[in-house]
Amino acid sequence: MKVLLHALRWFENGVLTILASALLLGAAVQIVGRLLDMAPVWLDPAMRALTLWIALVGAVVASREQRQLHIDALVARMKSPWQSIVRALAALTTAVVCTFLAYASYGFFMLEAEAPSTSFGLVQSHWLAAMLPVCFALMALHSVLALFAPRATLHA
Repeated sequence: MKVLLHALRWFENGVLTILASALLLGAAVQIVGRLLDMAPVWLDPAMRALTLWIALVGAVVASREQRQLHIDALVARMKSPWQSIVRALAALTTAVVCTFLAYASYGFFMLEAEAPSTSFGLVQSHWLAAMLPVCFALMALHSVLALFAPRATLHA
């Protein structure tokens, strides 16, 4: 199980690195292209899609490391058994919500695939939406794993 989690961690970090590098390269090409009056027309929509994908994969990494946005001022002041119960309940709620979002975004992907439209270049719009169910499913998985693993072991 540890090997699988390590491989998943490596994969998520690698995807995030590749996407961020592609966005930086795209920005450089766009700057040079505009200076020379020959910027590719498809680069703006591609960079918008990359930005969305980076945000989604970043949210997956944040949920893996339990660093997602949460307000726990009250939880931090609770006694030990209650604190664990409330944190587990929050992780379970997050897992359920992310599972529903993964299911709904898969439905959105399938609807887009039925009547494909071109977003930019040869890339169809449903392929841009393909990252949504994958990322929400990974966030649900990390939330479930947070139920069974103490916070310190998730960062290893």
